[in-house]
Amino acid sequence: MRAIGLSRARTLPFPPGAERPRLIKAPQEASEEASEVATVRVAFDIDPNGVPVNIQVANSSDPKWSQPATNLIAGWRFEPATNNGAAILTHAEFDLVRKNEK
Repeated sequence: MRAIGLSRARTLPFPPGAERPRLIKAPQEASEEASEVATVRVAFDIDPNGVPVNIQVANSSDPKWSQPATNLIAGWRFEPATNNGAAILTHAEFDLVRKNEK
């Protein structure tokens, strides 16, 4: 069985009155081609509609998993960050870990 874990997530500092985005939908599928254990750091923006955009792989322990990781993030949805009640674009980075579980 494949498992995807989120080992670390971060967003840039927020000004007073701002709320961080919240993950509300996260499909979890991994590539069968990836090595048994793989870690990928994905950087992206979360637009005011809560959709990940400008998705890029910042680092990957297994290049075969880079594209599946960006596809995975593209399927995620967020409650967007807000500043004084208005939805705003924000930057995020996630470290994804793929491993086989028995």
